[in-house]
Amino acid sequence: MKNLVDILLAIILTCFCSCGNVDVEDTILQAESDLQLGNISDAVSGCDILTDSASTSALSPTQMCRVAIIYAKISEVSNDRHYMVTATECLDKAANMSADSLEMYIQALDIENQNVISSIRELSDALNTPIDIYAEEDDGTAPHDPGEPSDYQQDPYNDPYHDVAYEE
Repeated sequence: MKNLVDILLAIILTCFCSCGNVDVEDTILQAESDLQLGNISDAVSGCDILTDSASTSALSPTQMCRVAIIYAKISEVSNDRHYMVTATECLDKAANMSADSLEMYIQALDIENQNVISSIRELSDALNTPIDIYAEEDDGTAPHDPGEPSDYQQDPYNDPYHDVAYEE
């Protein structure tokens, strides 16, 4: 009897999981449709449901990439940078899941969506790259530390606004 219950439970869970993927796909399609129709709040709601921490495990890398594209387009339409940051998070998660399948999917996208992905990647690189304010600049000098006086403040003879002729 216990084996029968376990088998039934496994069948129910399998059906539930396979139906979950259809719901994910339907939600993505609905969000894409809402975005095209100008229903931004509905598109955001659909994407927010998908990017909920419990739901992201059900998304494949390609689905996560599609959600990232939707968020990036929402950011462009609504002029809200928050959605672009969310797009970078989605694309980073997709890359962590499977970078190879993500790259294959991106290569199959049309040029417009490849440009969107490119913008997301540029922002992601900027957000994920720490800035060393004390690193040497291209000319071999260290950048100016805002806590110290500038060269003009240290040497009055290099200050173009300081008239040396009147000081004696």
